[in-house]
Parts: sequence; structure tokens; C-alpha cells
Amino acid sequence: MFRTVLMAGLCLAMGVAPGFAQETRQESIMVTASMIEENAAAIPAISRKVRADFVSVEVSYHSATRDVAQRRAELETMFARLKEAVAKTPGVFLSGGELGYATAPIDTVLFSDVLNTYGEAWSFSLILGVDTRPDETFDQLMERADAFVKGIPAMGRSEAWLGDEQALGARDIDSHRLALLQDISAETSRLQAIFSASELHVGGLESGVVMIPTGPLELQLYVPYTLKIMQSPG
Repeated sequence: MFRTVLMAGLCLAMGVAPGFAQETRQESIMVTASMIEENAAAIPAISRKVRADFVSVEVSYHSATRDVAQRRAELETMFARLKEAVAKTPGVFLSGGELGYATAPIDTVLFSDVLNTYGEAWSFSLILGVDTRPDETFDQLMERADAFVKGIPAMGRSEAWLGDEQALGARDIDSHRLALLQDISAETSRLQAIFSASELHVGGLESGVVMIPTGPLELQLYVPYTLKIMQSPG
């Protein structure tokens, strides 16, 4: 049973809510759910809901083979097989790093970088990304991810596991940000017409896009702007 994204919190891969590092240029954002309630209260009036472009989940391989050299060989083989399977499968990608945070392209990740040799059961973990499909549900996507991993032949006593927490992702963040700024501009013009005797001051537009999961494959995007109405004298 996979935990839906709504049960998890907010972490961003390249552009995040105030209090996190901001990026001026954003290509994609990845979101989990440990801070939804904290950030949901800060959602401004202008926001957009979009379907996630992809879902990411941690994939781990473990081996408890008694012979140390064989244990390492099993995991190194599975590292190579996983990379090869991903390279041959459209709509699936692989990266290093931690789920919900900045990730590294898989071509820059060495097996020795991710190998965990603590104890008698060694392991390695990577981030598996799966593109969403039209009309596909979250559960169907996760079943597809599970089938993909299980379809990779295992070596020796190696075993694969998918993590319990998933992250939603969106691409083309610059376009989303531009659309949000246009919406904010239109809203400001409407308010200016309503409060004709007032001045409107908009702040925070330099901020990056923030996302919150609002459904299994749905994201709410916004720029954390502020709007102040100043009463004109007279």
C-alpha cells in the first residue's frame, strides 16, 4: 500500500517557500508533504492548480549476502541494471540525492557515492521519477513504478524496495511563474478600480514559485506576494 502524497509535507527541489533557499531560474519543483498545514495558511488569493508532471519515489536495493565481496558485487550489478533499465524506458528517470530536495543527474552519481556499508545488510538508494499519464490515477502510476522495478532481474540475494513517501513534481516553472504574475497584475488592476481612491502596493514578486499538493496528482502553485491597500489622503 502506497501512502498518498497528501499524507506527506512540503519540500522543493529548486524553488521553495519563504524560509527555504530561493532560485531565480526554475526548471522543475518536487514536493512532498511534511509542511502542508504550515504553508497552506499562507496561500494568497491568486494561485493556480495544475496536474503534476511526474512522481518521484526512493528506490533502494539491499543485500545481506554473507560474503562481503559478493554482497558488493550484487549491489553494484543492480546499480548498473537499474540505470540501464531506466535508460531504455521512456517517461522514467533516475537521480541521486534525497527525495524532495536537490537531486543530482544520475550520470554524475557513482556507485561508491550511494553505497551504504553499515552492518551486515548493505544497500544503496536512488530517486526514481515516473512521468504522469493522462487519466492515470496516483495508484495506477505507483503500480506501474512497482512493476518497473520488479521487472529488473535480481542478482543473488539482492532485493528492491520502493519508499513509503512520494513527491509530486512540476516542470516548466518559468511559464507557471509568468502566468501567476499576469494573474496578480490583473487582480491588482481590478482592485485598483474598486478602491479608486486608494493606492495599492504589491510586494514579494521576486519570490520563486511555491507548490502544495492538493490531490493525489494535483498541485497548487503560487507566488507568495503581499498586497497592501493604502488609503489616499483627501
